[in-house]
Amino acid sequence: MAVTMTNYADDNALMKAVKLYQPEAELALFKRFFRPLCLYADRLTGDLPAAEDIVSESFIKAFARRSEFLGTGNFKAFLYVATRNACINYQKANKKQSSLVEQLAYLYEGEDGLPDQPVLRNEIVFAELVQSIYEEVERLPRKCRKVFKMVFFDSLTTDVIAERLGINPQTVRTQKARALQLLKTELLKKYHFPAYSLLIAILSLGW
Repeated sequence: MAVTMTNYADDNALMKAVKLYQPEAELALFKRFFRPLCLYADRLTGDLPAAEDIVSESFIKAFARRSEFLGTGNFKAFLYVATRNACINYQKANKKQSSLVEQLAYLYEGEDGLPDQPVLRNEIVFAELVQSIYEEVERLPRKCRKVFKMVFFDSLTTDVIAERLGINPQTVRTQKARALQLLKTELLKKYHFPAYSLLIAILSLGW
């Protein structure tokens, strides 16, 4: 989620304010990172309420160590590492550790047992791209947005959507194509071509 830096000249000023225990600065960081972190944690746990609790705990841990961070980048990295570790512990505790989490645990850990930084960066980029997709979906025209969500988020067939909305199947297909084109256009403004391919991959996984 984008945060307007109204009261802070830049991220350094923001982090300085956080270290001074200014509530507005803490809220700014919370709004910036909470949603992407929840999407990331939900991906690892498959349990959104638990993911939100885990992320909230990660923020508590991060703010308790605020004096250690040089900038918002360090703060964000700590949040992702703490969230990732808590998600794996959650899966183990609930005896539901999936192959995905096992693979992530293996890939994340270097020889010293600490998270591998390139992999961590990729996961952060992925989570933030997912957040961008969600934000762009909410900006779609109303009818287009509704059809898109029913197709990709609810996994409904074209015929079922047409019946529920009282429209013909071709209209559903047209609205779906329009939504994808609009999303492609907006994502290409922010990223490069592979981002659109990743959009399709993410949606195919049920994000």
